[in-house]
Amino acid sequence: MNNPIIDEVRAARASIAAEHGYDREKILAWARAEQAAIKNMNPNKASLPTPDPPFIQAVMTATTSTRRRRLAPGQA
Repeated sequence: MNNPIIDEVRAARASIAAEHGYDREKILAWARAEQAAIKNMNPNKASLPTPDPPFIQAVMTATTSTRRRRLAPGQA
């Protein structure tokens, strides 16, 4: 069973890789340029950090990893 979204992502990835000759350095340089262009379109939105809500920060610092896995869905 094929997922059309996964197929689309894989096709886009293959297209980008082929466009840059399958050279990782060229692909990374292209990706960085794309990110810079997006950031320049709206510098205020792209540069703002998105911190976790205080409740999630408290849960993550006050509990162990096993405790976090046992929380009910929707609690964090």
